[in-house]
Amino acid sequence: MVARIALFASVAAVVGFASAQLQVLSPVANSVNNVVWNCQQSQVQNFTILVANSDVKVLSGAEAIFAIEQNFDCSKALTVQQAAFVPATGYTVILANPLNSTDVYATSQPFEVKAQGCCRPRSRIVNIFERSLL
Repeated sequence: MVARIALFASVAAVVGFASAQLQVLSPVANSVNNVVWNCQQSQVQNFTILVANSDVKVLSGAEAIFAIEQNFDCSKALTVQQAAFVPATGYTVILANPLNSTDVYATSQPFEVKAQGCCRPRSRIVNIFERSLL
């Protein structure tokens, strides 16, 4: 009986941990330059926000755009300077350990960065994040 309770507690702890993982919710198609994550479901206190591209010709490695971001903020808006990436597909947003960026907490779905003013009427906020159709 004690072994069953211990096993159940172990399984419940693993399931609870899995459901509390950090997730990148945005960028998504047609969104403004915001990175959004599931702050209320995660126990991670802070992280680094990086942008990477699967093509090293576009971006040779992950580039930090926010060194230390607090989880309780739930989102971060990028300035035009922070969002100045080469137009291409295959970009991802990475949330990682601030002391070790190879310790990745969450990665977004791939998206496309469009040229400023491309394909849409001009607006006050430049939309660079576009989910890729890969």
